[in-house]
Amino acid sequence: MLCLSMNSTEETLIGDKALLAQWCAECVRASMESPANVVEVYGLQQASTDWTPEWQLERTRLLKDSRAVGDQFYLEPRQDDDKLSLHNIYTDATLWSTTSLRIYLVLGPPGVGKSEFIVWLAGKLRLPVYRISLHSPKLTDDMLAQVLSHSWLKHDAAVYQLDEFQGALRRWKAGSEDHVRRNQGISAEGLCEVLQGATTLSRGWLFCLAQKN
Repeated sequence: MLCLSMNSTEETLIGDKALLAQWCAECVRASMESPANVVEVYGLQQASTDWTPEWQLERTRLLKDSRAVGDQFYLEPRQDDDKLSLHNIYTDATLWSTTSLRIYLVLGPPGVGKSEFIVWLAGKLRLPVYRISLHSPKLTDDMLAQVLSHSWLKHDAAVYQLDEFQGALRRWKAGSEDHVRRNQGISAEGLCEVLQGATTLSRGWLFCLAQKN
């Protein structure tokens, strides 16, 4: 517990309390913002099979841009690359994600830079990245809803990255009876329930990464 005190008088007591509360709120907001020159990447860590995974900081990535050199250089996508270019995604995200959940499918062959684009976008938005692997058999529907609930996330706004989306689509299409029997892995219904945003994600940016063969 942190106890703060300040000298005051009867005439200024109410104003001093309001000033102190405002200062505390600004400190909390500042502590939740990602650093200006790095992108924080969070992942689910499970210390025991009996425990629900918790979000832990896995690593920090240096913010890259087209003006840097060496390892910090990033060739930003051009606006005329595709009908729905990555810059258009950035514009759409900044306009609408504060009021609703925006979902994007990023499709491309291995090594094309899908994850690197997520980090670049998160750096532009000054937000952390939350990574989830849909391939993990330990992550069930109930567990997914819990770790993406408002009380479980460490930040009010973030960029969410769903890896292995292509593999999950194959599994859902196959409709494995063994998967249903063992109740392991995320189902299509479980993911849709989370994306509806009733008790979990209601705003932000969610990217589903899939490989294009």
